[in-house]
Amino acid sequence: MNTNPVAIVTGGSRGVGAATATLLASKGWNVTVTCTSSIEDADSIVKECEALNAEALALSADVSDDEACKNTAQQTLK
Repeated sequence: MNTNPVAIVTGGSRGVGAATATLLASKGWNVTVTCTSSIEDADSIVKECEALNAEALALSADVSDDEACKNTAQQTLK
């Protein structure tokens, strides 16, 4: 069982969100990266995080949508 801390980084496919996700991964965190536009960009950040030995997941999710937020949390817990 992995006991690393876990973060959900919204807007994690670019800019500050992407930098945050990769920084957390470099510090031993596992991350879920969400995006609303480019899942390909989010997948690229996930690959960077995995290269840093983190477990990482990319999801398309609109944080203004309650169901999308619940789904993000459920998928992250899996």
